[in-house]
Amino acid sequence: MTPKSLGHIQPRRSQGSQTEGSCRPLVSPEPTRHCCCVVQRNPSGIFAHRAVWVVQPCWEDARVGTPDVILCDLDGTITDSIPGIYRCLRHALPVIGLPDMSDEQLRAFLGPPLHYTLKEVYSKSDDDVAAFVTSYRAEYFGGGEYEFEVFPGMAELIADIGASPAALVLATAKPIESATRVLIKAGLLEFFDFVSGSELDLLRQDKPSVIAHGLESIGVDASQVSAVMIGDRKEDVAGAHHFGFGAIGVLWGYSDEGELVGAGADHVVSSTDGIRSVIGL
Repeated sequence: MTPKSLGHIQPRRSQGSQTEGSCRPLVSPEPTRHCCCVVQRNPSGIFAHRAVWVVQPCWEDARVGTPDVILCDLDGTITDSIPGIYRCLRHALPVIGLPDMSDEQLRAFLGPPLHYTLKEVYSKSDDDVAAFVTSYRAEYFGGGEYEFEVFPGMAELIADIGASPAALVLATAKPIESATRVLIKAGLLEFFDFVSGSELDLLRQDKPSVIAHGLESIGVDASQVSAVMIGDRKEDVAGAHHFGFGAIGVLWGYSDEGELVGAGADHVVSSTDGIRSVIGL
């Protein structure tokens, strides 16, 4: 993969009421009739409340311009990978004594790292987690990772972001090698400046670590650029806000009802046209 030139990325200091050194927030500076709530800042410059937008293509006043860096999740955002993931999860369940599960029960595995769900939801030991992950990966890497479809409009959006001045970074909990193969299969790898994800030894599972790795790898300082994270789960929102970045939540993914709004997503969209409206493409 040959990244785009990143020479266009210039350090940006905040202006006005923003905290010195923070990135430009991806929220409307003024409340409008399209805003679900009002953004207020206390004297220290911290958000007293976040604005949540449900963006439609005609809402020109929600457009905030293309940020320096656009981070994007994979499963549930770019690709619908549920068929392969569910099949491989069901393959691994008996290994640690778990019964077959309904699709609704398996949704708990979508988004968070596998070890988190197995430990926190099912109280499994480290040995059980290791056995499950080994079985799951053998099936998934053996073909399950290719059982996906690209969500409508996402291939075109990724190509257009890739042609824009913004740096495009994949930020996924999926292992980097697997994510790279998926992007190759989808014909989208060439548009990304970097693929950031976890490692096979379970290093870098949480979203803030994945984002930090991606930014460091393209040579930018998180405190000196404007950036936005596009994703479908609360983990994506939390990862973006960890760095003070804007978060665009997509409703076609795997989030529960109200999850993205509850997580404080700055924008919630139901189509790729909504993303385009927010980032100015």
